[in-house]
Amino acid sequence: MSRCTTNRKTVADAQPWLNAVLLPLLVVLLIYSISSAQAQQDELVPFNIAAQPLASAITAFGLQSGYQVSVDQSILEDLRANAVSGSFAPETALERLLAGTGIDYQRVGQRSIVLTGALQTDQAENQGPVEAAPLMVG
Repeated sequence: MSRCTTNRKTVADAQPWLNAVLLPLLVVLLIYSISSAQAQQDELVPFNIAAQPLASAITAFGLQSGYQVSVDQSILEDLRANAVSGSFAPETALERLLAGTGIDYQRVGQRSIVLTGALQTDQAENQGPVEAAPLMVG
């Protein structure tokens, strides 16, 4: 009678190999995902937005950048945007567009921005808590 021998490896036997291969792979994937996110924020986008009423300029910014911009249109009344022409990171272009208007922005998602005005901030500080309607983004 011959005896058949099988070579069974347990998970414990494979663990050093898994650690040697999977751990470096996971580190590489993590670094890649972080650098991709940073590159997306720093990507240069061509802008060609003329000086115009701020509401129109914000629409042009959204179309050219691919960003969704939410704003209470009343804070844009009677404001004019600066011209922005050239290739910029989207947030740099937005900062140039808004310079001197008293309007600020807050990033609320990867490609979503909410515009706020100095008047809104002052009113909120003077009136205390304010109940706001829900804002749907995305």
